Amino acid sequence: MVQQRTSKMASGAIILILANMLVKLVGVIYKIPLTNILGDEGMGYLSSAYEIYQLILSVCASGGALALSRMVAESYAVGRFAEVCKLFRLTLVSMFVVGLLGTLLMFFGGRAFAIQIDNAPAVYSIMALSPAVLILSVMSVFRGYFQGLQKMTPTAISQVFESIVKLAAGIGIALWVRSLGKGPEYVAAGGIFGTTLSTLAGFLVVITIFYLPYNYRFTKSLSTRGGPVRSSGELVFSFWKIAIPLAVGSMVVNLTGVLDLFLIYDRLSHLGLSQEAVNAAYGGYKGYAQTLFNLPPSIIASLNMSIVPALSAVRAKQDTKRLIHMSSRAVKLVAVLAAPCAVGLAVLAEPIQRLLFPARLSEIAVTTPLLRILGVASFWVCLASLTTAMLQSFGHMRLPIYSLMLGSLVKLSANYVLVGTKGIGIYGAPIGTLLCYITMFASNMTFIKKRANLSVRFFSLMAKPTLASLAMGVFSAVSCWLLAAVLPERLATILSIFLSAAFYGVFLLLIRGLNRDDVLLFPGGRKIAALLTKLKLLRA
Repeated sequence: MVQQRTSKMASGAIILILANMLVKLVGVIYKIPLTNILGDEGMGYLSSAYEIYQLILSVCASGGALALSRMVAESYAVGRFAEVCKLFRLTLVSMFVVGLLGTLLMFFGGRAFAIQIDNAPAVYSIMALSPAVLILSVMSVFRGYFQGLQKMTPTAISQVFESIVKLAAGIGIALWVRSLGKGPEYVAAGGIFGTTLSTLAGFLVVITIFYLPYNYRFTKSLSTRGGPVRSSGELVFSFWKIAIPLAVGSMVVNLTGVLDLFLIYDRLSHLGLSQEAVNAAYGGYKGYAQTLFNLPPSIIASLNMSIVPALSAVRAKQDTKRLIHMSSRAVKLVAVLAAPCAVGLAVLAEPIQRLLFPARLSEIAVTTPLLRILGVASFWVCLASLTTAMLQSFGHMRLPIYSLMLGSLVKLSANYVLVGTKGIGIYGAPIGTLLCYITMFASNMTFIKKRANLSVRFFSLMAKPTLASLAMGVFSAVSCWLLAAVLPERLATILSIFLSAAFYGVFLLLIRGLNRDDVLLFPGGRKIAALLTKLKLLRA
């Protein structure tokens, strides 16, 4: 039973990770032509609208899906089947009201927001994006319901479909508005309206899956299966008790990002840099280094959607042994995925950037050291994200906020000192990020041990994936250097990445970093295990 639940958790996580990777790829394809269509001015309007949108969305919908998935998982695990249906209905009403308020605030307050950030023409983009708040708030209920039942496919399909519609509609509408001879503020609004349409498309996909005969019959059957049902007031209170801390955490992240922006600009100016030099330094940090740095954590974040309901269901049954087993599996899975990504970014920082940004080679020399530091930091971001999800699964919603606040304080303090120090400058920003997430992970790990009373062997679980990743780093550097001597640089980089991934997998198996139970967690694990056993890479 433990193996079955853990395998279901891992399978769901991998489905979401693969979907997220595809979404990121489509996002890259979308961003390049849209930037060419809008230009700097239009992108400024679009970016301003997104800042307002992210802030309002973090308040309205950031914790909805995760909170509901946890409650659904717990109720289902202890036999409160009818309560699952009641919880779904109540949450749907609550999130509709909150989402509607958020949309109205963004639509009618768009002009005030735009004037406040000294970018009045952005009002059209803000208004065009406002309906997405309501749509995503309601969609989060359906996604949370499916995730609570450990059904990750609906979320994955809707995310992929959403990204494809965003690509087609965003670029198509922007081109159409531009063909009408409208100004950049209207072209930007047209482009961003594609995002609103994409959220609607994703919502329709989730609704369609929900009403498929099999799923709809299953949902209806929950009411007839009965079980104890708490009062409406108690369920709504419990939902918001979980959702509000998640929203607060999201707001802290957004606020820290804003403060970090002002702080870096101020400290670089303190060093005597001109405004143009400051803009160039920050632009390289955010536009190149941080864009790549965000990829591993965003992919691993998909794992949390599967981990939270899975661990919540086990916790509801008060099975400590099973909880430790599944938590350990989750830690090992994250380490296996995150460690090679971190080392790969650090070692291949320059060739990867030259591959992706061939028109910006002069700027890459400056951003390469930034990405090397952020590559290391990405590993700690993944661990901090995982331990946050674990604490949330265990019912400790406030503790991750304390860790986040402590990490943010470390980051801002380090940035103030380091960025304003001659000889360090902008390189202090990624160091601050690294220190921030190490602090968060250490704090979360302490809370798990002291407050959740779980003894999860973090460092022993991470040891072999880390060793294999370091060996892969050496292989990556050597292989890239040798291949570049006989092949075009871009081809050499791509080939080196694939060879390094293969080397990492084989090396991890040779040092017994993965055992048969680990391999069985993956979809098609039995066939993979049989093949690896024949190749003598896995013990029978």
